[in-house]
Amino acid sequence: SPFVRRNLRKKATLARARGNPDTADRFARAALEKHRRAYGDLHQDVAEDLEEVGNAAHQLGRLPDALAAVEESLRIRKAVYGNEHAMVAGSLNNLAVLRREQGRYEESAALYKQTIDLRQRLLGREHPRVALTVHNFAALQLFRGELEQAAVSARDALEQFRRFYGEDHELTRSARNNLANIDRGLGRFDAAEAGTRAVLDAWVRTQGADGPNAVGALTNLGQIYRDRGDPVRAEEILRDADERWHRRMGAAHPTGAVIRRNLAGTLADS
Repeated sequence: SPFVRRNLRKKATLARARGNPDTADRFARAALEKHRRAYGDLHQDVAEDLEEVGNAAHQLGRLPDALAAVEESLRIRKAVYGNEHAMVAGSLNNLAVLRREQGRYEESAALYKQTIDLRQRLLGREHPRVALTVHNFAALQLFRGELEQAAVSARDALEQFRRFYGEDHELTRSARNNLANIDRGLGRFDAAEAGTRAVLDAWVRTQGADGPNAVGALTNLGQIYRDRGDPVRAEEILRDADERWHRRMGAAHPTGAVIRRNLAGTLADS
C-alpha cells in the first residue's frame, strides 16, 4: 500500500539521522523498488526514494552511487514538475553538495547559485530551504578558501536555523560546525574550539560517541589543536577519532582514510 511504501522511506530518513546509513540504505532501496513496481519511473515518490538512496550512499562514502541517484531524481522531478519547482531546487542543492565533494567546485558553485535564486523566487528570502542552500554554499566557499565570504554566509545560515529550528536541531549543529571550521581557517582558534566542542557534545547525546557526526566533530577538534600548535593533544584526539570510526564504519570507508591522513600530518609536524 502507499502507506507501507512511504513508511519505508521514513524509516530510512530516521535511520540516517541516527547515524545508521546501512539501515537507511536498505529501507530506501526497498521503498524505491516498491514504488517503481507500483508507478513506473516517472513518479514523485520514485524521485523522493532516489534522494534518500543518494543520502544514504553519501553517508556511506559511495559517491558515484549518490551522484547517480540524485541525477536520476533531478531528471524525474523536472519531467514531473517542470524546471520552476521547489522539488527541483532540492535536487539541485543535493547535486551541488556532491559536485563539491568531487572537487568540481565551479560546477558546484553554479548549482548553489541556481538553487538559491530559484528558492528565493519560489519561497522568499527568509525560508528554511533558502537557509539550507546558503549553509551549503558557505561550506563550498570554505573549500575554495573564500573565508571571509564563507563566514558571512555561515552566520546568515546559522541565525536562520536558530530562528526556524532552535539551538539543538541537526541543521543548527551543522551550521555551527561550518562556522567553527571557517574560524579555524581564519586563525580564530578559541572560537573554533568552543563551537566544535558544542557540536561534538550535541552529536554524542543523540548518536553516541561512535556516531559518524560525533567522530567528524572530534576529527575537527584534533585539527584545531594541530593548527594552533599543539601536536601532542591533536595526535591524542585524532587517534581516538580513528579508533571510533573503525569500530563503527570499518576500515574501508573513505572518511577513515581522511582521519588517518590528518593523523599522519600531525605526526609529521610533531
